[in-house]
Amino acid sequence: MIAMFINHLGFFMRFRWTNFLWVNFYKGIGFIVFPILLVLLLEGFKRTSDINRYILRLFVAFVASIIPYRLMFPDVHPFGNVMWTLLICLVTLKLDKPFYYGLGYILTFLSDWGMFAIPMILLIKKLGAPLTFLIVGNVYLTVYIFTNQQEVLSLVGFGMANLLLSWYNGIEVKNKRFNQLFYWFYPCHLVIIWWLTHHF
Repeated sequence: MIAMFINHLGFFMRFRWTNFLWVNFYKGIGFIVFPILLVLLLEGFKRTSDINRYILRLFVAFVASIIPYRLMFPDVHPFGNVMWTLLICLVTLKLDKPFYYGLGYILTFLSDWGMFAIPMILLIKKLGAPLTFLIVGNVYLTVYIFTNQQEVLSLVGFGMANLLLSWYNGIEVKNKRFNQLFYWFYPCHLVIIWWLTHHF
């Protein structure tokens, strides 16, 4: 959550905070977030006792994020936020058919991380997280090099995600409030950043 906040704050302050080290820091740390979110989504899918309630929680979080996301990205469609991406990934995991993975890819293609989300889910299931992040990191790097955006920090971020996940011991957190923290952190942090960017 800290990495997400730093990355989004850096993005929206990019025209004011232009220090080279800061720019590389907030970009690099941003690549840590989504890979970890996907792994935790898969862990939640495997462990949940009620997949429908899990889907409902993500749907509520997505709906709660629509207005904050629109405040930050007024020109982006309301299905652009990462909660939509995670929601569709979870639904496709439940249905677990090639047709639904394909449909999920179409539904998330224009959302945050949508180009990579469904392929990453499938790769993590088959190959595990470390190899998946290495493959996707290189693909991401290649795509952006060919579009002249040379995001070399993608490999650094995916590498850091692997390092952090290597410390994950698989123990499930039983505290319900802590488990639900992220659902509300996402829309709330967008509102906070929107306020900061308009008052400082």
